[in-house]
Amino acid sequence: LLHVVRAFHDDTIAHPPGPIDPARDIQLMEDELILADLEVAEKRLERIARELKKGTSTELSKEQNIISYCRDTLEEGHPLRCLKLDRDNQKLMRGFQFLSAKPLLVVINLDEQDVTTANQAIENLGLQAFMSKPATRCVPVCAKIELEISQLDTDDARAFLSDLNLQEFGLDRVIQASYTLLGYISFFTVGEDECRAWSIPHSTPATTAAEEIH
Repeated sequence: LLHVVRAFHDDTIAHPPGPIDPARDIQLMEDELILADLEVAEKRLERIARELKKGTSTELSKEQNIISYCRDTLEEGHPLRCLKLDRDNQKLMRGFQFLSAKPLLVVINLDEQDVTTANQAIENLGLQAFMSKPATRCVPVCAKIELEISQLDTDDARAFLSDLNLQEFGLDRVIQASYTLLGYISFFTVGEDECRAWSIPHSTPATTAAEEIH
């Protein structure tokens, strides 16, 4: 999930939640995801309970245990991405499409004057605790400046980035952070007719990576 959070100030653009407060807005979205997942978990547990009344089932009992664990975690106000589950339970959970189980990338849309201190955005906005959670990352950008850069030729864009003390374009940083959260790397193949990048899980052996191609 990618959550774009407003941190810029502009009186001409309404902000329904009230004063600009990224920490509040991030937590509000997190709470919505948790409540949505809690509803899914409770409904599934009700159905499982009805099915188990008709007879025992090892698979249903196993599912009941993991969903109950998820429900308890959600009731405590924690997203499911914080859980450490084995491969089998992760596969079981995947079928429910729990929103709070997905890795979360927060993109903070900064004011123009805050771009030069973007590296301190997490601390400046009081987001240290939230961003320390598992499977959670943050990329500060200024959408207005990124728009301006996108309209320049390559050399001018690079010079603009250098003046702002930035090393990479915002889009590149978002893509890299997404790859990291998903646990993917790029596997390159080079031939006479084409060069291509393949997305594979991190630490995949070369022989297994080759299966992605063939």
